[in-house]
Amino acid sequence: MASNIIIKPEQYRYTPLGSLNSIRLLKLEWSEEPVPLKCTVHEADLDNLPKYIALSYVWGNPSPTELIYVNGAVLLITKSLCLALRHFGRHHPLKARDIFVWTDAICINQEDTQERNSQVRRMKDIFERSSLVWAWLGPERDNSSFVFQKIEEMTLHLNKYRERASSSNFEHDEFWTQARAALRSGNPIEESDSFISYLLSPELGFAGGSRGLLDSDVHVALEAFFNRDWWTRAWIVQEGLGSAKTMICCGDDSVSRDQVCVFLDVLHIIFTMPEYKHYTAYCIPIDFFNFWKERKKRAHDMRFEEVLDHFRHYQASDIRDKVYAPLGLALESTVCGFRIGYELPVGEVYRDVALHLLSTEQNIDWLRHCGKSSETALDLPSWVPDWSFKPKFNRLSVHLVDVDGRKRSAYMAHGNLHLQTGPSIIHENEIFLSGALLDIIDDLKISGTRCSDTSSEESWCPQNRDVCYKPTGEDEYEAYLRTLWADMTREVTGEVRRGLPLEVSYVGTGKPFMDKIFDKLHKRALDANAEQHDTSHSKISADSCYFMLLHNMKHVTTGRRFARTKQHNFMGLVPKNTEIGDCVCVFASCQVPLIIRSAGNGKWVLIGGSYVHGLMNGEVEKFIEEGKAKLETIVLQ
Repeated sequence: MASNIIIKPEQYRYTPLGSLNSIRLLKLEWSEEPVPLKCTVHEADLDNLPKYIALSYVWGNPSPTELIYVNGAVLLITKSLCLALRHFGRHHPLKARDIFVWTDAICINQEDTQERNSQVRRMKDIFERSSLVWAWLGPERDNSSFVFQKIEEMTLHLNKYRERASSSNFEHDEFWTQARAALRSGNPIEESDSFISYLLSPELGFAGGSRGLLDSDVHVALEAFFNRDWWTRAWIVQEGLGSAKTMICCGDDSVSRDQVCVFLDVLHIIFTMPEYKHYTAYCIPIDFFNFWKERKKRAHDMRFEEVLDHFRHYQASDIRDKVYAPLGLALESTVCGFRIGYELPVGEVYRDVALHLLSTEQNIDWLRHCGKSSETALDLPSWVPDWSFKPKFNRLSVHLVDVDGRKRSAYMAHGNLHLQTGPSIIHENEIFLSGALLDIIDDLKISGTRCSDTSSEESWCPQNRDVCYKPTGEDEYEAYLRTLWADMTREVTGEVRRGLPLEVSYVGTGKPFMDKIFDKLHKRALDANAEQHDTSHSKISADSCYFMLLHNMKHVTTGRRFARTKQHNFMGLVPKNTEIGDCVCVFASCQVPLIIRSAGNGKWVLIGGSYVHGLMNGEVEKFIEEGKAKLETIVLQ
């Protein structure tokens, strides 16, 4: 008699890894039939690894609903991972049985917190040591296949142009810097000297005409592709940039990471030209590759705080990963000893970061990332940065960038005041720091907005422009202009330096406020170049000049309020949530003044970093010498 008993397969149970240096790899048992996926899992040592491919993908809905057989037992995985593995098998049908694969959801026991903590430490090695990273962006949709066609088309044109120009420098940063600067300047470029000019030539049809790069339908497809969730994930920076070779895959289409990088360089240059202002649609992927290039140059000195700041605009389903994902990209000495703990509350993880920065950094510049804000949902001490969200305004930059890409300090508000000993921590929510209270906020204006509307900045303009600005000795209007740009200029070459622009073409904008600014800057540029006996003062076209100056000004003013102080009449840009009565304080070992608010009982709450014109170059020392301020202990809570 036949039995009707149905034997259900047992659930897959993980075997603990043999050592801290062990990882798991899987092999797919590929089948063309629409049956549940099957694989076998194997343990391997990081120092003796077989060739394997690391999979990068978006988790999507975290609920595991799809069945996969692992060593004959059942494991549930997400729909996104199931689709990715099926497409992977389709791309490698003949080799699927022989290819080892690493994917986080199967190769790490997600239910074992201690194993997750340990394996996250090894993510950098896992991706760097893979023979290939297979980055799965999802199925074909929104005309994504056409985007891959344009990338391949551009690559074909690049190869042809290489042969024609007998050169192979077109991936090099110098080439793209020169091309970007030349096109923005509006200067004529010989076709043989510019790959971008070659691409823009009408006869080629790559950019113009029907189905060209500038066609509206093409732009919609490009925008949809580069706004896919994969580009926004915190982990993809390490995953997509770690290996020597990465393939970007979508549906059945794939191109190399390097092809996409060059393609985005082209988009960056073309779409930041004044006549094609679509740059914002590609900010995140362009930022992704710019970080890759910078890290290749500066892997030996990219500190933890800098990498954390870069990751603020990426997304993570577990916001602890806004801290853990950057670990493998930072200089090892700046993350050594930092504990990983998925079992810890988010607030404790972020507090651990602050304590780690206090103990490892030689300055406290990272405090500019802090401050009480309505944007955060976490209950943190004011001196603990909340890395879970991207602020609605740009953090005040504290770096100048040389022509060769090297960074150095932009400001020296603290002068020679340095931390003598590490700050004290008491009651787990207070720190003691050395600082000088210099003035009180007495007047505040409305905050700047992101759009091209300059009405906020216009309302900040001093009424008596020609009177002396006493903190520096220049006139009020000059001080006001320096404040609008935080006394910093970003050049088309990528260089960032102190001071106002020295190359300004006068342009009538039809907006009296901007026309007056251009007139002032243009005259300054003429005077500066006359002193240097340089008659070719204008190297930037008028339209490009307006676009660049407005963009750089908005980078500084957006989300900040213009303030004047009570005693010394300083002007500056302060956080949006600053209130009248808040204090301007310069702390030892901090490049920028910080705005703080009394919490009573001699304690203070940190509001955020600021630009205060006349306090950015060590003037605090003179105030202390003259008895106008004193160095004291400031308790932040």
